[in-house]
Amino acid sequence: MTVDCGTMSEDTPPIDGGLPDPAVVQARAVRLSTGVVAPFSATFKSLARGFGASAGLGLIVGLISREPIVGAGVGLLLSLASVLVIWRPFTGAPFMRAAELYYDHDCHERAEWRAETGTPMPRGLKAFDAWLTANPAAPERASLLLPLGRLGEADSAIDAMEPATPGDTFGVEILRKTRMMLAGERPDLKPLHETWPSLPDPRERRHKRECLALLDAQLAVDDGRDPIDVLATARGEIDGVHWEMRAPALMAKWSVLAVLLVGATTLITAALVGW
Repeated sequence: MTVDCGTMSEDTPPIDGGLPDPAVVQARAVRLSTGVVAPFSATFKSLARGFGASAGLGLIVGLISREPIVGAGVGLLLSLASVLVIWRPFTGAPFMRAAELYYDHDCHERAEWRAETGTPMPRGLKAFDAWLTANPAAPERASLLLPLGRLGEADSAIDAMEPATPGDTFGVEILRKTRMMLAGERPDLKPLHETWPSLPDPRERRHKRECLALLDAQLAVDDGRDPIDVLATARGEIDGVHWEMRAPALMAKWSVLAVLLVGATTLITAALVGW
């Protein structure tokens, strides 16, 4: 769903018995979440373009020279150069730490969602709405109702939650603070910053700190500050980030993808030149 944030004001008067206009809340949710995700999505898109261009040039060289191996070599060198150039921000400690936290949080969220609901985690407002239609009574619906601007329903869903652990209680408070932020209020996150170190389960403690960091980052976007610095600071406060979500592993993963792409291009070239 595309929301033109420039055509509506977040100061639009409330409707529906004092609740903000859902369209305004949606616009705010999109603006804040996009501001946090933008540095990472930009890197992903740049890598995709770099790999595509490298494979294409390798294919052209292979066809012109009628030597698929030569084309493969060109494609491989260009792909690896793309990884080194595009992932250069990882040489900077703040971006590296921020990316590790962001991807670790995303991995944890997706795994937890699938374990609890049996479905892939939806992405985007249309997918949120479709999931809620298919799962009208699911406990997890509050986190999707909020960015859709359906705050009255979200309030009821949050109030109906029965946290079983300190981590669950912390998660409910994250939802309440998120609700305040999306409604245009300024939530006080100091109590959560004071509470998270005392959560008893180490894995849960790390994940809840990551959730709090993402909320901090959205507030930073709202203030016009850099969310990378906020995420990097939070990464320095936690241990146990999965090795696959650490910067060297992420770079290696993309390097392997580049090799596979070049390999596929080589096979296509060989077939076209009749090797």
